[in-house]
Amino acid sequence: MELRTTVYEAGQQFDEILREVAELDNSYLIERSGEAVVAVVPIYIYAQWQRQQLQALALLRQAQNNADMDTDEAEQFVSEEIALMRAERRTMAMSEQ
Repeated sequence: MELRTTVYEAGQQFDEILREVAELDNSYLIERSGEAVVAVVPIYIYAQWQRQQLQALALLRQAQNNADMDTDEAEQFVSEEIALMRAERRTMAMSEQ
């Protein structure tokens, strides 16, 4: 569950927020002046985000190395990679339930 709190309240309830994130898989958006400034999320969500960032960087490097691909090859490559990422995301979502 995603919850929102203010910076002040987060400071007052920091231990409770950490417990809820770790034990209940809650996520918190901490806001200042009505705008989110920090997200506190369970570690598995952070790890998933980090993997996606690394995958995106690897794809970019691979695309740079394969810059001589024709349009059809590039579209096929990108489509396959997107399908793999979506399948991984679905698998992660199902395992969280």
